[in-house]
Amino acid sequence: MCAASTESTRLLVVASPGRDRRLLVEWLRGAEGHDVTTCDPDEESVPEYDAAIVDESGLQQCGQRLLARRREADPLYLPHLLVGTDTPPQEPPGTELIDDVVSLPVRQAELSRRLGNLLRARRTALRLSNVRDQYERLVELTPETILLVRDDRIVYVNDAGVDLLGVADADDLVGEPIDGFVAPEDRATVLEALATVERDGRLREFLNVTLTTTEGLEFPAEVAGVTVTYEGEPASQLVVRDLSEKRERRRRLTLMSRAVESAAQGITVADANQPEEPLVYANEAFERLTGYDRQGVLGRNCRFLQGDGTDEETVARLRRAIDNERPVSVELSNYRADGTPFWNQLDIVPIRDDGGTVTHYLGLQQDVTERRTRQERLSVLDRVLRHNIRNRTNVIVGTAELLLDAERGRDETEDRDGTEDRDETEDRDGIEDRNEAASAGGVDYEASLERIVAAGEELYEIGEQAREFQAVVADDDTELVQMELSRVFQRIQTGTQGSFELDVPSEPVAVLAHPKLPVALSAGVELLEGDGSGARGDVMDVLIRVRRDGETVTVAVTDRGGTIPRADLEAIAAEQETAVDHSRGMELWIVRWTVLASGGETSVAFDDPPTLTITLQAADGERDSDTDEGGAAPPPPRENGRAGEPSDHDRTRASDRSDDRTEASDRSDDQTEASDDRPEASDGQAGRAEQND
Repeated sequence: MCAASTESTRLLVVASPGRDRRLLVEWLRGAEGHDVTTCDPDEESVPEYDAAIVDESGLQQCGQRLLARRREADPLYLPHLLVGTDTPPQEPPGTELIDDVVSLPVRQAELSRRLGNLLRARRTALRLSNVRDQYERLVELTPETILLVRDDRIVYVNDAGVDLLGVADADDLVGEPIDGFVAPEDRATVLEALATVERDGRLREFLNVTLTTTEGLEFPAEVAGVTVTYEGEPASQLVVRDLSEKRERRRRLTLMSRAVESAAQGITVADANQPEEPLVYANEAFERLTGYDRQGVLGRNCRFLQGDGTDEETVARLRRAIDNERPVSVELSNYRADGTPFWNQLDIVPIRDDGGTVTHYLGLQQDVTERRTRQERLSVLDRVLRHNIRNRTNVIVGTAELLLDAERGRDETEDRDGTEDRDETEDRDGIEDRNEAASAGGVDYEASLERIVAAGEELYEIGEQAREFQAVVADDDTELVQMELSRVFQRIQTGTQGSFELDVPSEPVAVLAHPKLPVALSAGVELLEGDGSGARGDVMDVLIRVRRDGETVTVAVTDRGGTIPRADLEAIAAEQETAVDHSRGMELWIVRWTVLASGGETSVAFDDPPTLTITLQAADGERDSDTDEGGAAPPPPRENGRAGEPSDHDRTRASDRSDDRTEASDRSDDQTEASDDRPEASDGQAGRAEQND
């Protein structure tokens, strides 16, 4: 029968009842302070204990049960002390069970020393067991795969390894050769690494290899190894990291980095956590766009791109958006490192962390100077067209109203004279009588009709100019062609009215230019011809000098006749028009922007007389655009200009307009009755017609 104490150290005394057992128990409980339990040798049930003291009777009768308990505790150490003999047992179960012996009579000091040694070993085993339990729990919980390998075969795998290698249970892997889960090209490497672990105790660095699952799927991994003791024997512990996600993440980062570096847009990143939001990154396109070395701009706020022409309100809008941590998109004037201005389409986007805090600002910069230039040119086209069309339309409407007023006055006179019912055939001597009657009323029919026709002709010319203008402005990708500039001006010179002095070198002068350049130059020369009235400023007197200087060709156009108004030259020189000082026509604008589209430039010297200088790219060779395939031919020579007979080109255009007027005349017959109901023209309308004459 068993009796128990409540002390912390559990000792089990298995001995025959009697005086010796009683004295032993009293001493253990009193002097040593142990928790002592006694058990008869024939007792079937054995309680839990930290150490057991047995006599020869207990060993013989209870030895097998104690041995079974010891095996259950393995690998935790469970000591047993035999009392009453001088020699250890020589046969089972004592040979496997007994750790030490004490002879009788038992001396307390000796017993205390022997028992203390066994209990210290037990406590050490308990601590190691706790560490092992913690380690095993850690191994099971770690997301890294842990493999224990002995003799090149797997003896243990944690749950992460079960998932990684694609099996249902760890037992499916135990006993399998490790190289069965290694790609063929890396098997020798892994086996050599295992040999290194066994020899040196560890691998000095991670090993990159390709492993396979039980289904044969390959994946990249890195492996580290150390020597451990497992189940009492050395084994190689391999830590395996699946690099698939890491490699994919690295691949995505590499792809993103290459995309950012290859982007045509300038891309910058500014640190929102530092004062002044300094740049921490700039891509290569930013360097190309701004001319600043991208390493040199790191640590600086991006405002170094601003200058005198940067709009302050736009900058304030940017600052408000940044202060409010909002995205913003603006266009503003910036300056390159060499001081060259450009229009920058700037987009700023806040970058937030997982908590929603703005950590950085992403900046996207794009040069939109060409688009802004097109917009400005189209704006000029709109202003010039509206101005010129309004003027010509006022001439037509005002003159027509004068004629209508005169016609109504004649009808009223005929009514008073009783001639209303006179046969129309009697008046078909017609126009002279009408002219006389209109002249009496202050209106010259022929002159008025000529003004209407002239205004219509000018409207047609405006439409033609607008079409040429659009061809230059809208198409930025037109390929430049090679043309012989002397021949272009020689053909333009043919048939012009007035003095046209052309000073060109004897050798050909070839340039690379927009295909529309000959047409634009022809339109500019037409502007120089004036209206042929003979007054100062209305007769052509121009000197055109063509010279080549290295890689450039200059064309100096000196207006000795003063046919180009100074306001027109000032508008071209300023590269803009104002709402008040409109250009008379679009010819100079077409010339300027065709030159710009050719990669050249224009300048104006306001001397007396003024000179417009055109600079173009020189070209090698003697090709001419009117003979090269794909080139645009210069305009055909004009026959005597405005004073002579019209050319075939002019006749065709006149015929087209005549057809249009015929259709309009047919429509006007249907509107005659309606026109009789129009209110009389006011004095202001008549004045407007005279003002626009």
